[in-house]
Amino acid sequence: MITKNAIEKAEGVEVPSRFSISVSQITELHHHYSDSLRFGNALFRLGYMQGMKAAQAEMRKGK
Repeated sequence: MITKNAIEKAEGVEVPSRFSISVSQITELHHHYSDSLRFGNALFRLGYMQGMKAAQAEMRKGK
């Protein structure tokens, strides 16, 4: 179960549009994976990779 604190933190975060996941990407994954477990795994990987891109961009900006 997600704690209220985690939800509050997530609501306060603004993700730049170039690092967010678009509806078209989600739709593409949904059509590609027939198994809901694989679909969820693919969504997690995509979100993780987008987060890594955002973190790397932030580190480059800070240097």
